[in-house]
Amino acid sequence: MAEQTTKMIMIGAVLLVGVILIGLAYWLLSGNYTEMPGDFHGNDIGLCGSYATIAEIQKACNTDPMCKGYSTKYDVPHCLKSKLEDYSADAPGHMFYKKKL
Repeated sequence: MAEQTTKMIMIGAVLLVGVILIGLAYWLLSGNYTEMPGDFHGNDIGLCGSYATIAEIQKACNTDPMCKGYSTKYDVPHCLKSKLEDYSADAPGHMFYKKKL
């Protein structure tokens, strides 16, 4: 009986750690940006359109100290930005995600 209780406690602890790690990953990937309609033209880092998922472009921005945010075009990852200059709210299909400092 004690052995079964110990196993149940260990399983519960592993599940709890998993939930905590998933929550931390979500916070790191999505909670660090402010959404803005439009785009900042120019100052791209790397090749625009080279990220397949939002998680990939967020990870790239999170790990690049020069990255000030990223844009999407019709909900598809688009460009990383090194400067926040030349903003246009009139950029059809674009959303910008400004990195919170």
